[in-house]
Amino acid sequence: MTGAATVDTTIRLRAASERSFTSQGDRSEAQHLTTRDRRRGTPRGINTAGTSLRQVMSQGAWVLVAAVLLATAFGAWRAARDGRFRGTHALRAPAEPQAAPEREPAPLDGLDHPLGERATLLQFSSAFCAPCRATRRVLAEVARIVPGVAHVEIDAEHHLDLVRRLGIARTPTTLVLDASGHEVSRASGAPSKDAVLATLASAVAPASE
Repeated sequence: MTGAATVDTTIRLRAASERSFTSQGDRSEAQHLTTRDRRRGTPRGINTAGTSLRQVMSQGAWVLVAAVLLATAFGAWRAARDGRFRGTHALRAPAEPQAAPEREPAPLDGLDHPLGERATLLQFSSAFCAPCRATRRVLAEVARIVPGVAHVEIDAEHHLDLVRRLGIARTPTTLVLDASGHEVSRASGAPSKDAVLATLASAVAPASE
């Protein structure tokens, strides 16, 4: 009986040991599978999506910075050119009438607008143009204080053929015409009073005494 009990006890211990080993093995394998799934599963996808989102946001930020820089550069260029006269040159006093070769028509040819004795400030305007009103005041004042200078304002919308022929791209645009009605200088945008006076001083012949 003692021998049989010993054998039975040994068998039970061995079976218990095998069950314990099997249970530990199952748990170890389950843990391994869980770890592998975590590495291959959702967290990795989230990290990849986050990286892609950061890259897209970074590209968008660079595009925005480039757009702001371009807009700033264009605004500075436009401000530097706005209201400045170009093409000014000194005018000769009107010569005695004589035969001359055919010439291109002057801006005011065919229009019922008298020229100034020394120069004419020809302004192209349009409706609902706030800078046009400011330009009108400046040019009218200059024409009032400078002898022999006239101010003529033309509605660009009603003279499209003339606008195209003279290359008027925006309003207000001011042309400085000599005594014969030919252009010697022009400015796009609203010029200051000082700019107009300086242009006339260098481009218009002195008044005869």
